[in-house]
Amino acid sequence: MSVLRTKPIKDVLAQDEADGSDGKLGLKRHLGARDLTGFGIGIVIGTGIFTLTGIEARDSAGPGVVISFAIAGVVACSPRSATPSWPLFP
Repeated sequence: MSVLRTKPIKDVLAQDEADGSDGKLGLKRHLGARDLTGFGIGIVIGTGIFTLTGIEARDSAGPGVVISFAIAGVVACSPRSATPSWPLFP
């Protein structure tokens, strides 16, 4: 499987017709008020966590915090971290 693979537009249009979209193009709306409220709460909590972490790192930590954030970002983006059945460190 390639990361740069693409799906032919003919297949996309055929799938859209098979789903019965009545010829309308675009995305279907599936998010409700509960979903959007959950997104809003998650954004507020996430912003607060990263803001407090940054303030604490500025006041009492050193440059190691930047390095640890970079390592955490690389690990989070690796495909092995998304699959719990594979051990990260054998």
